[in-house]
Amino acid sequence: MAENEPTSSAGATTSRKIGMTKPGDRVRLISGGPVMTVERVNSGFAHCAWFVEGELRTATISTEALVDADRQ
Repeated sequence: MAENEPTSSAGATTSRKIGMTKPGDRVRLISGGPVMTVERVNSGFAHCAWFVEGELRTATISTEALVDADRQ
């Protein structure tokens, strides 16, 4: 199997999959995109923040859709 080849139906590799997401973690969507910072976690959803051209953006995203941005 090639490195970074998906190992699950969600498309995450076992080396990048997030275990316990917590505030301060740097994450990104499994499908890619910007690095985001987890602000809080509630019931399997992470409230994330990131900047686009100096403007703060936020979103609440299922932790199942996130990977650890520092382990890619």
